[in-house]
Amino acid sequence: MSGRRHDRGGTAAGGQVPYSDGAFTGVQQTWSNCQDTTGMIRVLVVNPPTLAYTFVVSVQTGSPADEAAYQHILDSFNVDPSVPLTTETVPPSSVAPTTTLAVPVPPSTVAPTVAPTVAPTVAPTVAPTVAPTVAPTVAPTVAPTVAPSVAPTTAAPGFRVVTDDSRTLSVPVPDYWTDTDGAPTTDPAGNAQPALSASPDIGAFVNSYDVPGLYMFETSQDVAGALATLDRTGRCTDAGRQPNPNPAFTGEYQQWLDCGGTATDQYVLAANPVDGRPITVVVLVQVVQDSDFAAVQAAFTQYAVS
Repeated sequence: MSGRRHDRGGTAAGGQVPYSDGAFTGVQQTWSNCQDTTGMIRVLVVNPPTLAYTFVVSVQTGSPADEAAYQHILDSFNVDPSVPLTTETVPPSSVAPTTTLAVPVPPSTVAPTVAPTVAPTVAPTVAPTVAPTVAPTVAPTVAPTVAPSVAPTTAAPGFRVVTDDSRTLSVPVPDYWTDTDGAPTTDPAGNAQPALSASPDIGAFVNSYDVPGLYMFETSQDVAGALATLDRTGRCTDAGRQPNPNPAFTGEYQQWLDCGGTATDQYVLAANPVDGRPITVVVLVQVVQDSDFAAVQAAFTQYAVS
């Protein structure tokens, strides 16, 4: 992103990337070459799945020898739930809260007490009727629930949800990305596949590095094949891969920086639904300036395939 060229007291910005480790998700900002040294500053701003609080971790390293210590911090930082927070700030979220399902309680194994039947006083005493013991009802074993790919119905302020013509693909995009195209495309074998584009100007997005935008489609390729198809080697700088942050999918995304010799970056994600459907969804987002990175975060955490 263009923000990588901003100054921070003699420190070069290294860009923001989504962060996810299974316990926390958020954003990591890197600052390098601090005071013309090999020092680096990394700042994590993350939330737990409950969004009950925001956790900020700032780590400064002096040389590559400190990288092992930084990795140990990433592997071990946590919050002690027994210590109360001094303030509780809950960030806004467009994700609906998880509803806790009530667990059914099996009936008691003890038979109810039945009052004895009492005969009239002139008749001989009748033995009380004893209710038979009823076997307890055993609750069936319930298979673990797999997170479904649920299409977002609402978006955060400044965003709106767009879908393709077949209503298969859905993703939030910035409000000002008003130029959309949901027509299907074809794979190399000539088969139709759902596709979706959104941008302030789709033509300029497709043909230049001057305009931000998003392209999403479904393919029969696997994750590795899809990322290879959208390889930007020779046009952009390879900045490595990160794990997919959407819990309804499994995959990864590739970061491409300084595309075409400009400050424009591209983020290419490929992932499979965790429900086992044999498809791969691909999401490409082009970032022209720092403010566009919010579109990457929204798209990569909330894209869905019905």
